[in-house]
Amino acid sequence: MSVLLNNNALKLCDETPLLNKFMQFFDASYNEMEQILPWCFKTTPRLVRLNLKHNQINCIAQNAFEKLTELFVLNLSHNNLVIFNSNIFQNTNVRFIFLQHNSFHILQSHSFANPNVLVMESDKHEICCLKPPHSVCSAPAPWYISCTDLLVSFEIMTTFYCLSAFIIVLNFLSAALHVSIFVKARKIFPFAVALLNMTDFQCGVYMSIVWLGDLVYRGNFAFFETQWKSSQTCFFALGMFLSFTLLSPLLLCFLSASRCHAVLFPMKNRNI
Repeated sequence: MSVLLNNNALKLCDETPLLNKFMQFFDASYNEMEQILPWCFKTTPRLVRLNLKHNQINCIAQNAFEKLTELFVLNLSHNNLVIFNSNIFQNTNVRFIFLQHNSFHILQSHSFANPNVLVMESDKHEICCLKPPHSVCSAPAPWYISCTDLLVSFEIMTTFYCLSAFIIVLNFLSAALHVSIFVKARKIFPFAVALLNMTDFQCGVYMSIVWLGDLVYRGNFAFFETQWKSSQTCFFALGMFLSFTLLSPLLLCFLSASRCHAVLFPMKNRNI
C-alpha cells in the first residue's frame, strides 16, 4: 500500500489518518514538516520506502524510526537538518539514505553506524567520513582531507599528553636553573642553554595544543577540520612549531661554536 501526500502543506507527520500498518511507501515530500517526533511512524511497522525530501525538517527524535524494522529507503534530502542524533538507524534495516542539501554541523562518529547501510547520497564529504566501512558514499573526502581525528588512536593521544607534560616541566625547570646560574656567574653559556630549553618548551606547548584540539573535536573532527585549520589556536601552534624547528638548531650550533672557541682560546673566553 502506498500513500502519496506530497505538496499538501503538511506540518506534522501524523496529521493524516491514512498511516496504517499495511502501508509500505509513504511520500510526504514538498511539505512543511519541521520535526520527526517519536510517535510519527509507530503505526507503520511495514514501511519500506519513506520520502521526506523538500521539507523544513530540523530535528529528528532519537527513536523516530525504531519501529520501522523493514525500512529500506529513506530520503531526507533538501531539509534543514543541523544535528543528527547518534545511532538513529540502529533498529532499522535501511539500505539507502539520501541526505543531500542539509546544513549538518554536528555529527558523531557513530551517527551512521548501522551495518545494513549500503549507499549514502550526500553532498558533504564529512558525512561520507562517517559511513560504515562497506558502504558507498557519493561525496568521498578529497585527498587532502583526513577522515580521522587529530590523533588517530587513544595510545597516540596518551603519548602526546605524557610527552608534552614531561617536556614542558623538564625544560621549564632547566631554563629556570640556567638563568639563575647566568645571573650569579654572568656566563653566556648558561644563558644560551636556557634559551635552548625555552625553544624545547615551545615544542611541548605545540604538542599540548594538538592534544587539547583532539580532545575538543574527538569523534567529530571531520566537520570541524576547516574551522580548526583557520583558527588562531592552530596558527599559534604552527608558530610554536616553526619557532622550535628554526631556533633549536641555531642555538645548538651557537653552543657548539662557543664550546669550540673556548677550547681553542681558553684564556680569551672567561665569560663563556
